[in-house]
Amino acid sequence: DIVSIATPPDLQENILLHAAEERLPVFCEKPLGVSLERVQRIQQHFVSKGIPAVVDFEFPESNCFKKAKSLLLEERLGSLRKVDVNWHILMYVNKHGVSNWKTQIKNGGGALHIIGSHVFYNLEWFFGDIASLRAVLSKQPFDLREAETRAVIEGKFFNGLEFSVDINTHSTEPRPIHGWDIIGEKGRLSLVNEAEDHVNGFSLWLNGVQVESEPPPIIEDGRIRTAAE
Repeated sequence: DIVSIATPPDLQENILLHAAEERLPVFCEKPLGVSLERVQRIQQHFVSKGIPAVVDFEFPESNCFKKAKSLLLEERLGSLRKVDVNWHILMYVNKHGVSNWKTQIKNGGGALHIIGSHVFYNLEWFFGDIASLRAVLSKQPFDLREAETRAVIEGKFFNGLEFSVDINTHSTEPRPIHGWDIIGEKGRLSLVNEAEDHVNGFSLWLNGVQVESEPPPIIEDGRIRTAAE
């Protein structure tokens, strides 16, 4: 048996700890918790009991992400210089002014929790452990809800590579954009997705030449197809 959890982050902890007591493997949503202390508690509990617990990070299952990592391992860009990530979308809660857990920091909401958790996981999957970062969190002046809708981040990996991230969940741009630009001494590797879908529809470009692509979304939420595959 396995337990699949899809609840707001602040509710996951008790469910996870109960599953661990019952010695049940778990597949759960990100972010794992709402504070470092609570996440460490969950991790230690599962490690001590030797029970698998998996967080739902979909992007490394994308063919374009896999191909990008393969090209990096082949050192097709040579020595890496900089990584820039831009993820601009208009979330439903921001488009319609809804207040729920996604707009409440204490419950695991906000751009940093919801989108940043994906970005940080993918950054370390590509380039290794992050050594330091700083972030500026903000929201629209007229937005009276608690959580931030924008996170502008700069950081550095232990290997010295620098990165920047711009997350905007209240974007006014005509189309969403999820882009990764990886710059090295031999050129640029770009992952681009301008589809409404958060997962499917990426294309991968090496020095202006497309080297991988994925079909456009065929269902409303591409996360369902990724999980099924």
